[in-house]
Amino acid sequence: MENNKNQELNNKLAEIKEFISKNGYDYEPINKDLEESINKIHNLLIKDIFEEATTGIEHLYFGIYYKIKQKYETMKEHLFIATYTGFVQAMYILGNHYREQKDYENMLKYYQMACDKGEHSRAAIFIGVHYHNKKDYDKAFEYYTLALKFNKNNKIATFNMGLIYSIRGDKKNMEKYYLESLKSDKNYNKPFNELVKFYKEDNDDVPLINLYRMLNKDKEIAQCIINLLNKDNQDNKDNQEKLKVILDCLKEVDIDLEKVKGIQIPTWLRILQSAIKENIEVLDLHFRYSLEGKGFDEAKNDFYERITNMK
Repeated sequence: MENNKNQELNNKLAEIKEFISKNGYDYEPINKDLEESINKIHNLLIKDIFEEATTGIEHLYFGIYYKIKQKYETMKEHLFIATYTGFVQAMYILGNHYREQKDYENMLKYYQMACDKGEHSRAAIFIGVHYHNKKDYDKAFEYYTLALKFNKNNKIATFNMGLIYSIRGDKKNMEKYYLESLKSDKNYNKPFNELVKFYKEDNDDVPLINLYRMLNKDKEIAQCIINLLNKDNQDNKDNQEKLKVILDCLKEVDIDLEKVKGIQIPTWLRILQSAIKENIEVLDLHFRYSLEGKGFDEAKNDFYERITNMK
């Protein structure tokens, strides 16, 4: 009998969690000893049966229910009580509501409560964005830093820090935070797009190749290598550095040029990769030319002539 009762409570909790998650809210754990609260919350959320809320956890879930139903005055009544009984999520939801209503004074009030009470990183980000939009970049920086203190892997906070450094003209830290944001989520397009723009404006091929390597973008890697090797660059030392990056790229990255789609791969580049993978002596000769002080064009021409004659 007791086992059946526990199973029934577990099923109700699972349904509550599914309902909350499906509607985009964080699940607030409910102690299984609170059987009456579980039943009340389940009845309202799953069956639309209303009973009087008497505890903080009940008021929180009732507030979420009425937020979903867009009954905002009733929502606020419940969330105010949940807030003053210490539920951080209630503070955050109220902050979101006032942000949507453009009531920024109350928005800041409840987001700040969520930061103070629960170290809520998303609340800190929204406060930072508010000041960012008002061009108060020092205040925005303060709250993005706070968000990262609460959650160092927050991709939005790290990206926004990059934006602040960009505004300040600090390209080194801008790049650092964009990369950190991208490492947190390699599918997050905002830092990726900003980094590509930055590297292209800076005409810097090496970090662009490394960016594509980090994301396993074979087509873009191949195109960068082609562009780089086709450049007429008179700086022999610079070419040496870039060509070594290309060597590392073709050695270490699991990229098969024969299988790259959407781009025409020149025959000489296919031969180059083959030479690298097979440790063809002619490749060593090419780099030995430049290191001994011979002109880059001389070394390049010699290398191309040798690979053209390879069988």
